[in-house]
Amino acid sequence: MRILIGAGAALLFASVAAAQPTTTPAAPTPPALPSACGEVQAAPTLPDPAHASAAQMTRANQTYEAWATDTRTKLQCRQAEIRALAAQVNAAETAYNAQAATFSNTVNSWTAATTAFNQRNGSSTTSHSNQRGSVMGSGHGPN
Repeated sequence: MRILIGAGAALLFASVAAAQPTTTPAAPTPPALPSACGEVQAAPTLPDPAHASAAQMTRANQTYEAWATDTRTKLQCRQAEIRALAAQVNAAETAYNAQAATFSNTVNSWTAATTAFNQRNGSSTTSHSNQRGSVMGSGHGPN
């Protein structure tokens, strides 16, 4: 009988956990994860085209091309990091959903089994429920 009482208590705690909302309040956006790709540098400044010499414009274009190539490479690297993180999030969410479904099914099965047991033993409201040690009777069963 003690096992059945303990099982009822376990069911009560499981039911409370199952009744918790499945959504969580919005959390503040965490800072971006550090990247192995390196930081994008500030864009180079363009010389004033009205007063720049051809040599200055050539050097500015070379600086711009180097910056654009470096930035493009870092952005592509960062995009690959984001895709890898998204895959991890998807895998974690899939695992969570499977575990939550298993938990819910177990709680539902447990509830159905204890309800059937209680109905079979007539322990829901009869005066003998105290003597039979109901699992989920009127709440006045043995301690």
